[in-house]
Order: sequence, then C-alpha cells, then structure tokens
Amino acid sequence: MTTSALRPRPPAHSFHYLLRRFAILAFTAALLSGCTKQHLDGPVVGRGAVWALEVQKVRSGPNHFGYQNTNYVPARGTRFLWVVLRLSNLTAQDQQFSWSTCSLDRGIANILPSLVAVDTVINILKSEEERISANDSVGRKVAFSYPKGHLPTRLVCGGTTIPLDL
Repeated sequence: MTTSALRPRPPAHSFHYLLRRFAILAFTAALLSGCTKQHLDGPVVGRGAVWALEVQKVRSGPNHFGYQNTNYVPARGTRFLWVVLRLSNLTAQDQQFSWSTCSLDRGIANILPSLVAVDTVINILKSEEERISANDSVGRKVAFSYPKGHLPTRLVCGGTTIPLDL
C-alpha cells in the first residue's frame, strides 16, 4: 500500500472548510481595503459667483494611477491624497476652468494638483485647462502629492475655499 502526501479536500459542508474559506476572504478584503483610507465621506459644498464645488470624498491612496501605458506615482515622501469632487458652472455661459487654481494647504504653503482624472472606474486624465458648459457640472478625482503623516485643513479651488475637517 502506498501513502500519498496529498490530503483529500474536505467536503464543502465541513466546518473547517468553510472557516478556511472565510479566513481567505477576510484576509483578501483586509489587503484590498488597506490600499486606501477614507478621510472624508459626505458632501462639503462651497459656492462662488461662477463655480460651485462639492467635495464628496477625501482619501489617501491608491498611490498609483495607470493611464495609457504610464503608471503615475507620488513623489518620494508623499502619497496621493485624492479629492473626489463635483464642479458646477453656475453661469449661463461656457466657462474655462484651470485646475491649477486648486490647492490644498500645508501650513503656509499650498500644494497644487499632481493630476486630474474623470471620476469613473476607467482611468481618464484631464488637462489642466477645461471648458465647462453653461449650467453643467463635472465629476473629477484630483490627486495631490501630499506629505505622508499630514492632512490638509482646507481646499481652495476656483476662488472658493472649503474647510476640510479631516
């Protein structure tokens, strides 16, 4: 009689089999959730004469963004702080918006966006200048290379200041 080093798979209704499967799923979920950390979840709104800005989420990570065979990563010593927002043109005319008018505070300094993407599951980069149609709004994910271990207290965008209670 020969012995095999392989053990048979326990039946699907076995307690240990189910426990092992649950542990694998829980471990995988923990790994995936470790990629991002939510700092703000819920709308914070700011309005100006031309623009309304609704910050929907602020989160740390993921620290990469792939687009057209290029993987964007934050500078050394920083991580991507993503601001998910909705920008609305309040006027009856098309308006030009510059994402370089957006910044997060870091003490007395301001940090400008590293990249701007469409807020969809497919990664699509947007240029620094964007035309927003009259009475229209756009969803964007704005990544800032922000120093690790620190969080901003405000977002300034298009002349509108939004306090961030992170």
